[in-house]
Amino acid sequence: MKTINNSIIALFLLSFFACDNHNPSPLFTSLDSLYVHINTPKNGTILIPGDTAKFEATVYGDTLLPTKGLRAVWKSSIDGILYEGEINSDFKTLFETDGLSKNIHIVTLNIYNEIDSIISDDVLVYNIIKLDTFNRTDNSLSFKWSKVNLDSASGYNLYRSRDNYTITEDDLLFTTMNVNDTVYKDTTAIMGYEYHYQVRVLFNEDLRIPSNILFVRPGIYNDLDFPLLKIQVDRERDLIYGVVAPKDLNDELDEYGIAIIDGENLQILHRILNSERLVDIDISPDNKYLFAATRNRIFKIDLNNLNEVSSMTVNNPINGIEVGKNNRLYYHIFPGQYCSCDSEFRIVDTENNKVLPFITEIGAAYADYYKGEFTIDPETNTVYHGNDLSSPTLVKFSTNNDIFSDQIRKGGWSNTSKYIFYNNGKVFWDYALYDSNLERIGTFTKNGNEVTILDASPDGTLALGWGGLFKIIDQSHYKNVPVPTERAKFINNHRLIIYSNNYSKPQSVIYRYSF
Repeated sequence: MKTINNSIIALFLLSFFACDNHNPSPLFTSLDSLYVHINTPKNGTILIPGDTAKFEATVYGDTLLPTKGLRAVWKSSIDGILYEGEINSDFKTLFETDGLSKNIHIVTLNIYNEIDSIISDDVLVYNIIKLDTFNRTDNSLSFKWSKVNLDSASGYNLYRSRDNYTITEDDLLFTTMNVNDTVYKDTTAIMGYEYHYQVRVLFNEDLRIPSNILFVRPGIYNDLDFPLLKIQVDRERDLIYGVVAPKDLNDELDEYGIAIIDGENLQILHRILNSERLVDIDISPDNKYLFAATRNRIFKIDLNNLNEVSSMTVNNPINGIEVGKNNRLYYHIFPGQYCSCDSEFRIVDTENNKVLPFITEIGAAYADYYKGEFTIDPETNTVYHGNDLSSPTLVKFSTNNDIFSDQIRKGGWSNTSKYIFYNNGKVFWDYALYDSNLERIGTFTKNGNEVTILDASPDGTLALGWGGLFKIIDQSHYKNVPVPTERAKFINNHRLIIYSNNYSKPQSVIYRYSF
């Protein structure tokens, strides 16, 4: 009997050690020497609602055994379980989600073994506010942000900065202590400039939680890969005709000519006369034809189909053109790039494509039309010329019967530019305003400084200068125009087309601005 018992014991021991050799691992994974750390997001991270958030953690320890028995459970204090899964072979647990609710979350990671022992880590994350744009116009940019439904939230601050990635309290644009107030229209940003916007939620005890940063260029504009020498606006067709040209005609560009630009979206629709280096363009008073001039040629373009109707060569180099009534075009002779000498005008019969004989009743001593600019009264074909010499002169003369006569001269001014144009019975010369007989009406100023005027509205009520919009009736400042301006045209009484050049590129930006 004793022998049988000893045999049974020996068989049991043999069986035990045999089983142990086939399954040497313990019945569960010990967590005693392990700990877990959430790598991302960091504690206090600010997330953006709707964006994809990445969560990752690593199990560490003195002795890392196979992780098959370890299970990870990620849980939010607001949303509950976010993810469950095994620890991978790199001792990591990771997942992504874009469904985190808009709130302040404590995200806890629990690592369980086979018998539900736990090691854990947690992080605090803010997922409460996102900034978006929702309406862009040619004079404003509107923002909206998600309402924060937390009792401790007291309001919002909106910031605008020109500094890359750096937004400080000095950049505060708007503040509200109403948590339901979640929209703002920015009308003071300079159109076309890049800004950085951010909204911050205000909490008690000076806690401020920021949103995402938006990089935005306000306005309706188009970046062109060429500079613009001049533009004319076609109010009937809502088109813009831009002379493609370098700052100096000695510079080289691949293409020249005229860019046809949509007046609404500012996209280039067409290019014409690409090989021609133009010095000026103008539209006939009946709005049927566009005339374009190089130094020695004049082109006539049908505006209904943009086809070239005719062209002609002139003997005298052209400095600028103006188109009047009765098929008459006037051009100022270019005296030479480095010459401050006298010049003259010529008249072209555009119906018969010929330069008319030069007939003048103005004495040579008074025909001092230097390299300024000129304009005409399109109803009477009266010519006005101004220059920017040290002793500038403003002149007026009639062209009745194609004869230059009845000159009126005004001088004695200083520090004037050559910018001159005619509008509704008035002559605008730099900062000065005259009636049609060159009687001085007034001066456009802003903050005590004289302002160069670039164009006037079709109804003759407002003028645009480098200082903004001005009332013509009393030359007072009316409104700032937050657009970088080199030259501009009114396309109607409440909308401007503005451009500025960067000749070093060369390129330009054209803007649309309504008011």
